[in-house]
Amino acid sequence: VITPGFVELGSEAPAANQQFGNDIACIADEVIIVGENAKKDLLEGIKKVWPDEPEYSTHLVETTQQALVLAQELTRGAETAVLLENDLPDQYF
Repeated sequence: VITPGFVELGSEAPAANQQFGNDIACIADEVIIVGENAKKDLLEGIKKVWPDEPEYSTHLVETTQQALVLAQELTRGAETAVLLENDLPDQYF
């Protein structure tokens, strides 16, 4: 999953991003968080499922372009599905 988290929810964003991080960790092998906006809340949700927050499974980047390059590196040679979540190209390119 590649995501900046939910950016348009105002005061509801922290709880929604924590739940989203939890949901991501339940279904994904890797998560790439783009930018700083929701990073803290996403990581908090991820840690509920991955308490030791494996460095090899959670990645932090600044731009969508960096995320796409990293996704290619992580999946080289493997059949993979990548979910781009929450309008990344519009806001974080």
